[in-house]
Amino acid sequence: MTHREADEKRLEYEQRARAWLAWHVVALDRTKRLPPLKSLLGPAKPERKAQTWQEQARIARQLNAAFGGRVIRQEADRA
Repeated sequence: MTHREADEKRLEYEQRARAWLAWHVVALDRTKRLPPLKSLLGPAKPERKAQTWQEQARIARQLNAAFGGRVIRQEADRA
């Protein structure tokens, strides 16, 4: 994807978000009772567990192997 295509996609996304917001502002303004805020926000995203340095090192080794990289330094305490 070129920078131009990425910009176009981002601008389209932003425009759709503004249209969604405008529609909902007008729709909510016309209601007699507002729905609960939680119902408007949707489900909460679960918190992600932070990766340990061992997990990050393992992933880095896997990516290195997947892309044909060479091992520069071998760690003695591989997890």
